[in-house]
Amino acid sequence: MLFCAACEHEVHSMRLFEHHRKGERDRVVPWELFSLTLPWATFDRLLGCGTELAAWFGKVLATLVHVLKREPSRSGVYLPDPLAMLAALQPSAVTRATELYGVVETSGAHTRGAVVFDWAHATTNKPNCTLVQDMDYDAFVAFLERVFAERS
Repeated sequence: MLFCAACEHEVHSMRLFEHHRKGERDRVVPWELFSLTLPWATFDRLLGCGTELAAWFGKVLATLVHVLKREPSRSGVYLPDPLAMLAALQPSAVTRATELYGVVETSGAHTRGAVVFDWAHATTNKPNCTLVQDMDYDAFVAFLERVFAERS
């Protein structure tokens, strides 16, 4: 299973890390990875390709883009869901990852709905997930180009 940590609402509807299948590990794409942004020129070029999907995507993101473009320090847009999709569909685009034990905090003792990792290996639990730490930017752009270029 792929879990995009940016989609916090999904934590409540999934029993993350509690359903291991034939030794597969869950792949987690965390918030920190979303510093991988598309520059505005690239984003605008992709949305301008003329397909129905690109037009729809532009409408869905219109409010976010409007807000982000008003931030002087913002050089582009972050797209967490397509980035997580790329990690699932093209694992070779993942350039750095760490095998860790992780659980979703559900008791509310320290937080609620957050994924907590055993970075210090303080437990005897074996790794049950792969934490994606970096991805190939060019592969991300190529993925988006392929997706948006497909005929609707």
